[in-house]
Amino acid sequence: MAIYKQTGEMLVKQWAHPLSENGFTPALWMFVIKTLLSGWGDHIDDWFIETFKQVFRSGTSAFFCLIEPSASRDVLIQLRQYRGMLIYAGLTEEQKVQLKAAASKGERV
Repeated sequence: MAIYKQTGEMLVKQWAHPLSENGFTPALWMFVIKTLLSGWGDHIDDWFIETFKQVFRSGTSAFFCLIEPSASRDVLIQLRQYRGMLIYAGLTEEQKVQLKAAASKGERV
């Protein structure tokens, strides 16, 4: 869950499934969110980035979920019961590795 306060401060709270080997740390989620807000995202769909920037503004919150492809359909169906906009983008294993590498180097945010 990410909360984007009116002051511009961003808070990230995380829960990771204990069996997840691809889990993102709160710091990595913060990097991903700031990267998306900046409009940069190599090989990430432009429509997703633009929609994300329009929806996630100061004074709002968002729920981010990293889902294994084999479970994505079922999880997305369950998430539709909640109010709000559902925006979905699939990340390949390569994109996850690239994001983790960029975050560890402190690249482009």
